[in-house]
Amino acid sequence: MSFLDRLRRQEPQSLPAPGDELHPGYRPRFTNECQSIWTELVPEQGACTTLQGELLRAVQALAEEAQQNGNINWDRDFERFCDLLHTHLHDEALHADEWNAACRDLDVLRRFGRVAYAMKPEWARDEDYPDPAVPEPLPEDLESELPAYVNADLYDHLADCVAQVARAHPRPLHYAAPVDQLR
Repeated sequence: MSFLDRLRRQEPQSLPAPGDELHPGYRPRFTNECQSIWTELVPEQGACTTLQGELLRAVQALAEEAQQNGNINWDRDFERFCDLLHTHLHDEALHADEWNAACRDLDVLRRFGRVAYAMKPEWARDEDYPDPAVPEPLPEDLESELPAYVNADLYDHLADCVAQVARAHPRPLHYAAPVDQLR
């Protein structure tokens, strides 16, 4: 049985087909706030020392990995970015429907990333990152595509969520990245 056949035999829930948008027609609403966070709180290299900056840096890192690399480098640091966003976007600054949409966004990013990781040859996998469970089958048309969500709508939505949380917490909050974080 091939790898793709094994994936198809799992839970019937599916990923969006390539080209499908989770937020059709979405336009960023907080571009000024995001630009301010980026220029004031995100260093040129490495992790941020503020939570607001690291949240936005996480969104950008996830977007670049998917859009430029097709999630081929997916590893525990990208999982950590999803965890960080999931933990800190759960804030009273976001309405319940916005929080639910952010959770769905992060779930899609994780699932695509885990599929990409599972498709790597054994020698290319990170020995410190155990094989994540691949929770569902691949859509037929994903077989010829890289397993990544590449549309800007999802990343714009997550960036807007970060901006809303940053608005609710205007003072920079301290953040310390994990010591073994590489990205």
